[in-house]
Amino acid sequence: MMKEYIVSIKIGNYKTSAWVVGFDKRFGAYGDVLKLKGCYRSDQQLNTVVYDDGVGNFSYETYIGELVFGFIRKIDVLRCDGKACKALTAFIKSLYVLMLKYNDILKVDGKGSTNFYLCVTYPSNWTKKEGQDYANFLNDALKPFGVEIMWAINESIAAYANYYLQDVSQKNVDKCVLLIDYGPTAINYTVMHYGIVVPELSWSDYSLGASNIEKIILADYSKQERFQEVYQKTMDKLRSDALESVNILLELLFEIRKAKENCVIEGYYPDFTFQLNVIQRHDILARYDPNWIRDKMTYLFDYECNMDEVLNDYKVELLQSF
Repeated sequence: MMKEYIVSIKIGNYKTSAWVVGFDKRFGAYGDVLKLKGCYRSDQQLNTVVYDDGVGNFSYETYIGELVFGFIRKIDVLRCDGKACKALTAFIKSLYVLMLKYNDILKVDGKGSTNFYLCVTYPSNWTKKEGQDYANFLNDALKPFGVEIMWAINESIAAYANYYLQDVSQKNVDKCVLLIDYGPTAINYTVMHYGIVVPELSWSDYSLGASNIEKIILADYSKQERFQEVYQKTMDKLRSDALESVNILLELLFEIRKAKENCVIEGYYPDFTFQLNVIQRHDILARYDPNWIRDKMTYLFDYECNMDEVLNDYKVELLQSF
């Protein structure tokens, strides 16, 4: 099948997105984002999560079982965690199916031949070999579809390439460029000089990854007496309905991550709030309980804080790192 497009996948530890560039420039010189959840512009990203039902099945679309996220890791580390391996395998399969479902420009012939090349980005602090190992792992997962990721590109180099392409005057091509990749697990600093990476991986700071923000907020919330009451009540309810596999703390961490990202994307606001009812999300039995409407607020995790105060020590360390 004749190739018409290049599709690039970015699987982050919070959100996943995909980009398409047409050889005929039908989307302009820089391409356009693909839809992954529906037919609207708002459906351009997926949460990078799957659910483990406890009996070996991992699913993106079935919200039953333990929430699993944070499985984008170097492959040699990933292979030491069987659950994370299965989670990433299930997720890339779901992602590929959803890309085809919601983007009719992408064609397959049923035998693996497509009208697009597929590539993937990998974290800034990984080596080229580690990025290729990652692509190989994803290719093993995609074998049932007969499709192959053709190449992998470092996220910071991809960002630099975008900057370079938009510098039409090429006034800044020979300048030294610092790229800052503020990811969940680490802050990665990459320097490009004359278009070449200055290799210094020690500039990655794992102690200040953005996921530490969620952990600090959860630690602050867990000190409250109300948290302890709701946590114990939720645990008892899940246990009584045979839903012990639901991990309440993971659910809370991910909900805090979503609230934090929204807070930053909308324009930074120090006033932080989130609410979560774990029972309502997972427990089908609860919906048939005549007392549920009356009782459901007693299962509500409800928290607010001033992030400037709660994250003061973290911000001091972050400033020192910069």
